[in-house]
Amino acid sequence: MFKDTEISVLMPVHNGMPYLPEAVESILSQSYQHFELLAIDDGSSDGTAQYLRSIQDPRVCYHRLCKVGLVQALNYGLKKAQGRLIARMDADDVALPQRLESQHVYFQNNPECVLLGCDYDEIDSHGRIIGENEYRMTTDTALRWQMLLGNPFHHPSIVFTRQAASHVGGYRDAYDTAEDYDMWVRLAECGPIASLPDRLMRRRSHPTSVTALHLQRSLTQSSQIAADYARKVSDDLDPSAASELYWFYQLGLEPEHCSMSQLVRNFNSMCELFPTEGPHASPDLTATVDLARQRLRRHCLHHLGRTWFLPQRASAWVKIMKSFDPERGTLKSTFLRYVRIKSGAINSLKKRHAKLVSCDES
Repeated sequence: MFKDTEISVLMPVHNGMPYLPEAVESILSQSYQHFELLAIDDGSSDGTAQYLRSIQDPRVCYHRLCKVGLVQALNYGLKKAQGRLIARMDADDVALPQRLESQHVYFQNNPECVLLGCDYDEIDSHGRIIGENEYRMTTDTALRWQMLLGNPFHHPSIVFTRQAASHVGGYRDAYDTAEDYDMWVRLAECGPIASLPDRLMRRRSHPTSVTALHLQRSLTQSSQIAADYARKVSDDLDPSAASELYWFYQLGLEPEHCSMSQLVRNFNSMCELFPTEGPHASPDLTATVDLARQRLRRHCLHHLGRTWFLPQRASAWVKIMKSFDPERGTLKSTFLRYVRIKSGAINSLKKRHAKLVSCDES
């Protein structure tokens, strides 16, 4: 244990090369120094073990496991952790220098908080910034509302209290590819949650990432978590519709086990449980709900575009679209907004491509 350890940085890794050294160095270079880095090597067969064993830094605690899987590796790390706070880190992401300091200061000023995230940029395999986090809700209310539609946190951006993690029993094997979302839902029962608006992380996207390899399984597990969370939040929410709403919100998939009208009713019940109007309404929650409405409208508009030649189905999608967001104007204004969004996305892709080409040429 490193002297005066306040934060235990938990970094499970399986075949982390070639990104691992940059991830480790980004932690060792933090402005805040009272931490230990628990590098949990889950049976790597590349150069991970050799690299981690070569580090001459007393803050790095190397542990070798025999391929037990991510959840068990995380729970092993929780048992070994000495810090009051647990900071998560992935072996392919990058923490900016002020990350731990900023999150530690927040916990000092808000000791009742049990879970804290931060904003981040998206980077490619070469470390070039290719995008940013679209959803930046920061307050407890907005994050709890968003959890009904999916995971509002990036796992490696998180810091949580070791006491709360112990209280809920750590990570669960039943959700081996959505272990973080499941954990946040349970931690949220222990106290306030929040996320810093500062971009303190860089999230790497590449074809061999865990997220990319297990996307379908993760979505399936997450839809069940959303249903279970809805059941806990209120009897007014239908768990089955909550699960189907998750799929529609994430991918625009039509429900298989309920009607679109049920999805609309469930969404409206969510909005009634978390009011966006009144003296105590949160601007952050209002913005979060507004973004969700826009996303749902875009999915409806996509289905409308596919069924425009079938008058009854097209009319039904127009009605559903208006039900999700009755105050956003006419079909014409929605269509024009959709065109602007698409045009903006295309222009953004063109600029990104030109930037990448320029970098490659240089």
